[in-house]
Amino acid sequence: TGEAILSSLIKRIDFKYLTKAVALSHLAINCYFLGFSLSKKRKKTMLIEPELPDLREKIDSTIINEKLSKTLYLFSFIAVFINYLSHLYTGESVAVSENPFLYDIYRCVFIIAIVCSTLKNVNIKASVFEYCRKNFLYISTSFIFILLCLVIGDRGPVITCILVIAGTYLIMVKRLKGSILLLSISVAIILMFSIRMTRTSSESIQNGVGAFTESATAALAERSSIWDTMADLTGIFAEMTVGYERVQQTGIIYPAKIIIVPFYPFPMVPSLLSKLLYNKSPNELSSGALIGQYATIPWPNGTHCVIDIYIFWGLPGVIFLFFLFGCFIKWIYTKLNNDIYCLLIYIMLIGISIYIPRSSILDFIRPMGYIIFFSALIIRPKQRRHISYVEEI
Repeated sequence: TGEAILSSLIKRIDFKYLTKAVALSHLAINCYFLGFSLSKKRKKTMLIEPELPDLREKIDSTIINEKLSKTLYLFSFIAVFINYLSHLYTGESVAVSENPFLYDIYRCVFIIAIVCSTLKNVNIKASVFEYCRKNFLYISTSFIFILLCLVIGDRGPVITCILVIAGTYLIMVKRLKGSILLLSISVAIILMFSIRMTRTSSESIQNGVGAFTESATAALAERSSIWDTMADLTGIFAEMTVGYERVQQTGIIYPAKIIIVPFYPFPMVPSLLSKLLYNKSPNELSSGALIGQYATIPWPNGTHCVIDIYIFWGLPGVIFLFFLFGCFIKWIYTKLNNDIYCLLIYIMLIGISIYIPRSSILDFIRPMGYIIFFSALIIRPKQRRHISYVEEI
């Protein structure tokens, strides 16, 4: 299905819009870098080493309710696992977009649990084995969920969970050698490509490892370069170009959607607001759906993070929102070493970093809301620390 969508979009492309769409993307990334570089630098809070020594020193003054953390994690894991298992049992396909709130809750509680556990229980410079041993509950159950997602063919949770586990270790414990990282990335790319090529066929991993391996090997042999292997990301030039053409031909659409964005973390509220404003569901207001309608493609398709903003708010929206996004990332980054809440949000951003280019830069809003809510329950600073901080000011 993915190959059919991509080929249909490529056939639909008017290449006279391609260079203009690329120029728009360059403008967006430069606005992001400008926002990141112009934000005020805090020398004392800049992340220099991955071990976060300042935050570890302060953790003694913070109460982390590990029992509550484990309880919330197990409940969210069981809920999302049963949901995915039910789809496997019935033979239906599943994707995180079908139950976004349930999956986002699990993802965010998982991040909070593994970060808090690492801060309290894993020493600086600990080995990968020690890191896994101290976080055995969270890593083992997440890998059970990963295996289930691999069988079903849903790669989103697989990528997110692995990035969260790896990102937590690299930021909070120690760096790994470049060769090890390169090898791990190469294996991950091949695995994700293999799942993409086989998940809708009789050779999917669900029907046996042997058939899956044989089919994936044959598909890899047909690819002439790594560019083709990463077609999920490189192929979004089609969505980018068609989306840009759509705006040139019909103008921006649904600009009042900006009112809905702050309410993404609240269940049912985005649906109510979209019905009230435009009498449409949130899915109908997505840039992916609008690109598909314009290109007359009968299947769901992806989008492009720049065009996702451009369709609704035009050139001013691209300039302002990407600049603001750069400022936000810089602010979070500069506070990693002394604010556990910023650390949690940063790890969450790492988890969704691969899919942001083919979705929306606004996708972090709902999981960030859940991170703030659940971390406020699990992490409680001691009163004495708060008083001393006020006195210092």
